[in-house]
Amino acid sequence: MQEDDDPVVQEIPVYLSKLLAEKLFLYQFPVRPRDVSYDDSKIIQSCIKPHHQEVKLEVGLDIQSSNYDRSRGEQIAWNVDGAGSKDEKKKAEEKFFKNDIMDKQILQSTRALSDTSKYAVAVYHDGELHITPLRGVVHLRPSFMYLDKSDKRAKEEAKEHGEADLSGEEEEAQQVTVKFAQQETERKKRARERSFGYLSQKSAEEPWFHTEFHNSHSEKAEVCGQSVAENA
Repeated sequence: MQEDDDPVVQEIPVYLSKLLAEKLFLYQFPVRPRDVSYDDSKIIQSCIKPHHQEVKLEVGLDIQSSNYDRSRGEQIAWNVDGAGSKDEKKKAEEKFFKNDIMDKQILQSTRALSDTSKYAVAVYHDGELHITPLRGVVHLRPSFMYLDKSDKRAKEEAKEHGEADLSGEEEEAQQVTVKFAQQETERKKRARERSFGYLSQKSAEEPWFHTEFHNSHSEKAEVCGQSVAENA
């Protein structure tokens, strides 16, 4: 093949930027239609567990929309938070829906990839291509954890009103078998540390860090993108 058959059309400088290498995550919304993004949604709160790469977003709902069932939203809030209590200040702090109506949705993440060493994002700026490695890729889906709170509250109220099983009598003594665990081998230790229960426990121990959220079309996001390119 002659060299003229495959001429160089353009040469573009490529830079590897590490300014955000340990902080850059890619958010994906697998159950959200492509043409209905969250870009115009109000993000009430944004949190992250950087070590376990978990993200949580509180997305505001438009309760004034004609498609919103207000009575149903109030019923869900009541089921979750219950009626008022004597200690109104304490009750307000514990409430999941502060305005007595379901006015937000929770998006919580799962890790999409365990190894992102081969993935990066790129910005084309002033004739230059700036590439930044990804720290993680997460899938954000609706979470209904507030329903657990609703079930717990219902059981507590049932117990207070005598509807739950009441064990007033002293329980009979039961035989207990004591087992002595063998010394854990390195192989068993590695298997245990990869188990779902162990990872869940470690995730629960890591605190949530609150972050500021700026959608992709915001002025802040535009400035950050230019800053990465300029400091590559």
